[in-house]
Amino acid sequence: MTQEDKDLLLQYLCMALPYGVICFAPDCEYGDIGKLWCIEPFEDSDPPITVQYPKGNTITKFCSEVKPYLRPMSSMTEEEEIEYDATFATIKLADGHYDSTMTYKSFDFLNAHHFDYRGLIEKSLAIVAPDNMYKTE
Repeated sequence: MTQEDKDLLLQYLCMALPYGVICFAPDCEYGDIGKLWCIEPFEDSDPPITVQYPKGNTITKFCSEVKPYLRPMSSMTEEEEIEYDATFATIKLADGHYDSTMTYKSFDFLNAHHFDYRGLIEKSLAIVAPDNMYKTE
């Protein structure tokens, strides 16, 4: 894994921490899938990441050993697309035309719904989430 890839993964995990992202973090005792729990402050590009497994056990891995499960942008449902579009702001350009732009709410939506808008899946830094992995209903 290149340094650039480690940085990209760490940046994503830091943003995803409040949203309960599920990660592949293999451990022979507890299983392979857990929820991102903590990112340790560390003066290194590969900091310790703590993952909590379904029965409450935690284990610490290096960032480079963890892969989040993310949804491809193409998996967005029509309902989600309507909700996502509502997060955009419309701005008037100098020439009098209007344009839409993403806001912080747009990024919050993408993070909360675990969409891969940073290209982590295609770089093999993330895994495509199985259908309904993040379903809360």
